[in-house]
Amino acid sequence: MMRGITTFESVQQALSETLNMTRGTTETQRARDLALALLVCKHLHDEHGVRPSPWERLAAAPQPLAQDDWGSRFENLAHDFRSQQWTDRIDAWWADAFAQLVEAAALTAKHLPKVPQIDLVGPFRELRLDFGSLTHRGLLGDIVEALLQRSAESSAGSAEHYTPLEVVQLLTELAQPHAGSRICDPFCGTGGTLVRSEEYVEERDEVEHGPLLYGQDVNPATYVLAAVNLYFHEASVGALKRGDALTDGELARTAYDMVLSVPPFGLRLRPDQVSAFSDSLPFGLVSERGSADLVLLQYMLGLVRERSGTVCTVMPHGVLFRDIPSERATRKAFLDADVIEAVIGLPPDLFHSTSIQTCVLVLRSPGGKALERRGKVLFVDASREFRAAQGRNALRAENTARIVTAVRSYEDAEGFARVVDRGRLAANGDNLSVRRYVDSTPPPEPQDIRAHMVGGMPVAEIDAEAPLLRAYEIPISRLFLSREPDSPYMDFPPPERRFDAQGLAELARPQEARFRAAFEAWWSCAEANIVGILSAGRETDRPRDKLVRLRNELMSSFPSRLLEPGLLPEHVLVGALAEWWADARPSLRAWAERGQGAPLDTYLAPLREDMVGRLEAVVDRHRHELADTYQRWEQKYGLSFREIEAQLTGAPEAVVLHNPWSEQSAWDFGADDGGTAARRRQTAARIYDLIDTEKTVQAALAKLDVDEQLVLLPLVTDTSLDADRQVERCSMRDVVTTARRGAAPRFGEEPGGVPVVEARNLSERGLDLTQLRHLRAGSLPRPADRLQPGDVLVTGRFMAGRGYRAVVWREQLPVAACGSNVLRLTPDTARLNPDYLKAWLSQPSVRPRIEARARFTQRDLYDLSAARLLDVEIDLPAPPVQQRIAEEMAMLEEQRDLRFAQLSKLELIKKTLMEDLRSARTSVSYLD
Repeated sequence: MMRGITTFESVQQALSETLNMTRGTTETQRARDLALALLVCKHLHDEHGVRPSPWERLAAAPQPLAQDDWGSRFENLAHDFRSQQWTDRIDAWWADAFAQLVEAAALTAKHLPKVPQIDLVGPFRELRLDFGSLTHRGLLGDIVEALLQRSAESSAGSAEHYTPLEVVQLLTELAQPHAGSRICDPFCGTGGTLVRSEEYVEERDEVEHGPLLYGQDVNPATYVLAAVNLYFHEASVGALKRGDALTDGELARTAYDMVLSVPPFGLRLRPDQVSAFSDSLPFGLVSERGSADLVLLQYMLGLVRERSGTVCTVMPHGVLFRDIPSERATRKAFLDADVIEAVIGLPPDLFHSTSIQTCVLVLRSPGGKALERRGKVLFVDASREFRAAQGRNALRAENTARIVTAVRSYEDAEGFARVVDRGRLAANGDNLSVRRYVDSTPPPEPQDIRAHMVGGMPVAEIDAEAPLLRAYEIPISRLFLSREPDSPYMDFPPPERRFDAQGLAELARPQEARFRAAFEAWWSCAEANIVGILSAGRETDRPRDKLVRLRNELMSSFPSRLLEPGLLPEHVLVGALAEWWADARPSLRAWAERGQGAPLDTYLAPLREDMVGRLEAVVDRHRHELADTYQRWEQKYGLSFREIEAQLTGAPEAVVLHNPWSEQSAWDFGADDGGTAARRRQTAARIYDLIDTEKTVQAALAKLDVDEQLVLLPLVTDTSLDADRQVERCSMRDVVTTARRGAAPRFGEEPGGVPVVEARNLSERGLDLTQLRHLRAGSLPRPADRLQPGDVLVTGRFMAGRGYRAVVWREQLPVAACGSNVLRLTPDTARLNPDYLKAWLSQPSVRPRIEARARFTQRDLYDLSAARLLDVEIDLPAPPVQQRIAEEMAMLEEQRDLRFAQLSKLELIKKTLMEDLRSARTSVSYLD
């Protein structure tokens, strides 16, 4: 980048230094306002060159007076901003807002140390903050948005006026603002919807002027933030007002094309607001008690009535179905007037300040709907369209793309969207609950009792996942063995030929390679477009016009080119590109405004790397979905009850064994023709058999506990036999080469990084890898933190009375790390067998020794350190004896695993039969 140009990073650094000076002396929001006041003063000084400027007053040398502190300096600036020398240069509402900002900064600054101890202006002294000195003109707008977002995340309880960017993006995409439109937000908060509306138009249309923006907010502090946000984004503002939009009526004097707003949740009307609205509510009377949601909707519809406009707003879910007579009547009036076009159920926990369920309502003025949409309402259940973010949920760009596509197509989509006509809504009492019409909740996991009992993979369940298998072009014959033609079941191959996650990744590799090749072909063209449009272009092009053409070109070519391999759906591709564009836009805008100024690779390499990283994260997520699907099938049906019995007894699978579960008389029957009552009696009889068998299996497990004790107890309790059995007792430090606690991981939100084994993955049944978390994509553990075959993993923190757990790592995954709550022991295999160590640690008689070395903490927790564990004495027989004990314990462990698998299958089948017992019709298939 050119020398002497102010970058995003340098401004961020200055703000961070300022915020660090105030840390511990004031609240986050006050510190934020102080930093913004400094930013505004320095910008105006550099942009307008007025002398003396507010910045010069702030930066003046300190006076040797006791009362001369930062608070008094800021207080003197408010009068300056309201003077004519500033109102002649910037609009009056900007000047008034800046005056209020420095007044707020004065209150904060009064709590700061005196001048000799702190220099607030120091970090900004060397920066040029006029628009012409920035890498691009929108840089300070990006800075303000980032500061507002960080403030909302760090103080969620006070973030009620900040709407997360992805929610604002969704509203804007649904509304589709255009050049010349008048857009209003009567509850504008920090101004995010207004800012994004103008950016939406700027990104898509080569026009001289964007939309004209109008906003208002009742909170003085929030109004100031909105003003600063809009100013630094150089927004085209028609009016920005402070006050109650419901009572002062100023906004209502203008007609608007669109209202995009997120009104305060849980608002209740005051008496003055009731009187202001009593005569101007066409859809329902105002209640002096209860929620104001429906009043707010009528108010916003009134703002767009003259121009037949659109309202896109977020409301609490209760507005859709509250069973209050006045609200039912108002909903009916809305539907009769045909003003509701779409109802979108959003995920919970989207907002920093509340976890309540919310929805988006898309409203049109009476008569404003397209002909084909009249008399209908589209319902979209997007409650599962989110990713886990910091302390809340967030919409991905792909989630937004899917929602917007559903609304624009206005068609049914199984489990996601449904168009409902007025007649059906009336039949449901005008209840607009999304779940009444469409439900995205996944169906319960299907259970085929025949497959559980005698084996086989139901073809119906394979067919249900056909789109996933087609995406990877994996023939079913690679995963399962065929039976006779038209059989409803296939067979799993022998265990040694089945696929683990690594094997499935190999199956997916060819299709992923085609996808990557398609991306490289697209990127080659994209690079040419980026260089050709931004560096060349037409002589009359403005920088903004170049960005519009570039975005349109990339957005049109990307999905079509990358859809060809068929790996990822369109909304996922569109979302990935949208997120990439949002992050790349500042650097591309700088290129368009200032020229290249550096070698091409300086720009293009980071852009490509960012895009590749996003696509790889998505590909990893879909590959994990493939692996999870196959592993779920294998866990359910990969080992049948008949196979378990055969392995436990050594009898051929075809032999019918004599226990309550396997008796042919109890289970060999077909469809029941005796009616519901007879079917239920027979189902109950099967459940009785299951309960008896559960007791048999539980007894077998208890006996295995005794058998394990018999193997090790002579070694750890009968010291008189030590000499004969060659058992020595030594410190674990002498036979364990490494003992360390795992590093504290930084987990990623997507399963694309290295898996981390945590204490919760160490179960009584061994290692449970079904609930793994992963490091951030691209983050690799230190070599010393990687698990190696033969490592013994021990829970480093455990509840009193429950005990620790130990397992042997057998390289179940190609690469993995252990979490900070797991101890990793690497035994000296010449003297200590890992399986013997695990068996010895698991002995009840050994546990008191371990617990005696652990530190007892609050909440009945033991905290076990690696150093303390090494001080424990271990009973160490000769290596051949260790090997024999390990083999005996392995045989018992294998039987235990089979019994646990048997018990799990019994519990699963019993649950399925209990559900069948309660239903009017059977949904369970049995042996014929």
